[in-house]
Amino acid sequence: MIRFKNKKFAFLLTVTPILLLSQLVICVIIFSYIVKINNAENQSKLVDDYMRYNIRYVTVAESGQRGYLLTHDSNYLKPYFSALEELEKNEQVYDSLFNGIEIENLKHVRTLSQVKLNELATTINLHNEGKIDSAISVVKSGYGSNIMDTLRDETHVIRGALSSSIATMQKREFMLIYVLLSLIIALIVFNIFFSIYKYNWVINNAQKLELSIEELEKANRQLNDYTNMSYHELKTPLRSITGFLQLLRKKYGHQMDGEAVEFVGYITDGVVQMNSTINSLRKQHLDKE
Repeated sequence: MIRFKNKKFAFLLTVTPILLLSQLVICVIIFSYIVKINNAENQSKLVDDYMRYNIRYVTVAESGQRGYLLTHDSNYLKPYFSALEELEKNEQVYDSLFNGIEIENLKHVRTLSQVKLNELATTINLHNEGKIDSAISVVKSGYGSNIMDTLRDETHVIRGALSSSIATMQKREFMLIYVLLSLIIALIVFNIFFSIYKYNWVINNAQKLELSIEELEKANRQLNDYTNMSYHELKTPLRSITGFLQLLRKKYGHQMDGEAVEFVGYITDGVVQMNSTINSLRKQHLDKE
């Protein structure tokens, strides 16, 4: 497991993945909002088309009904029946698109439309039964006009609610995009700062390493000097011992008995062995350097 002695460096290393993860989460949320907005806009268009066609054909049906009641001409019923067919198609299209799911307040619009159509059918039936005055009275009562006014008002309310909902989601989307851009800028600034910090950290450690190398080389030179000096200091007494042994043999060799000669031999062998050891150390260290 990697452990960082520099806690500040370790902390900076954890910031980048946190920022990246935050950006990923916000991107996912933005994507979901885009999908919701597209769905809401499509739904709003479908609802708006439904209400637009609904108002248009109810108005056409009402115009045909009024013309028939006033002129008693059955030709005015042609647009009336055509409007009923179009309204039926509009309802079927709506049901197929939304699978029977009622949009908020739209159920009331559909109910008002049906009430208005019932009122139109009632007046036409009264006229056909010869009750023309009753039919005209129903029209003059203002009941149908009030229904149409309410229908138009409800239509405007639904359109406003859908537009407001879409606008709210768009505002949230813009806010999230703003936050995402802020995080991206923060990540860029952080990476610049972190790069500068890493550069300074590398330079400082390189300088420390250079100082350590210089100190090590200095210590190595001092060790070599000491070793070289020690070599000469060890060789000097050996040379003296060798010289005095040669003088001892030359001057007093004829006076030495066998035991003295043996002791001198031991000393000579020790000096030779010591000299060989020193030379070996020199070959291994000083000569190699």
